[in-house]
Amino acid sequence: MNILALDTATEACSAAVLRGEEVFSRMEVIPRGHAERILGMCDEVLGEAGLTRGDLSLVACGRGPGAFTGVRIAVAAAQGICLGLDLRLLGVSDLMILAQGCLGNSGAEMAACAFDARMGEVYLGIYRRAGDLAELAAEERVCSPEKAGEEIRRLCAGHSFIAAGTGFGAYPALARVAAETGAEQIRDSLLPAAADMLPWARSHAGEAVPPEDLVPLYLRNDVAWKKIGEQGPRGGTGTPAGRQG
Repeated sequence: MNILALDTATEACSAAVLRGEEVFSRMEVIPRGHAERILGMCDEVLGEAGLTRGDLSLVACGRGPGAFTGVRIAVAAAQGICLGLDLRLLGVSDLMILAQGCLGNSGAEMAACAFDARMGEVYLGIYRRAGDLAELAAEERVCSPEKAGEEIRRLCAGHSFIAAGTGFGAYPALARVAAETGAEQIRDSLLPAAADMLPWARSHAGEAVPPEDLVPLYLRNDVAWKKIGEQGPRGGTGTPAGRQG
């Protein structure tokens, strides 16, 4: 199976290809310009793998949560590739991608992942190891750092775990809770990478959907996304009804 994965939900812009058991990847941390860079990055990793877009079996993308514009860029780019190739699309939570990277490169039992959501909140996801894959241990949510700390204490105490993501850097009190709860590592600048999406994408390929049916994951309930079929005559990648902070 040949899988292309791409992600632009955070400051990291990344693309990766799985060809058999080999992984080819690119990742750049850039403050802006993801829309201009991501498709070229996809072609670069395909070229390294000796593949063309026509050789792909599946496309996966990070669907958020993350920066509002960044989430839209990845989903729209992946939808465009899939529509052109008549492929299905698998959306993967960016918190899950981060957890997969942590657990896939360590012996930890769990990963507590938090992104800075601005406005005094974090996007939080807590995951357990399920073989070689990350598995959701509690529903992903947007909440205060205090509530996030309570969840980390409740679910991670007594387990070996890694705390990862910009939420721990933005809110030092949350990092202290993770340390007091026994975190093996606190990686407060770690960002999701498309390459870490690939094991999960291969295992969950059967969950891919028609590209027009994939919607971003914002977690904040004041944001809406129109599927391609629900958009007006101008088309494009949809118009959100709200705004993510």
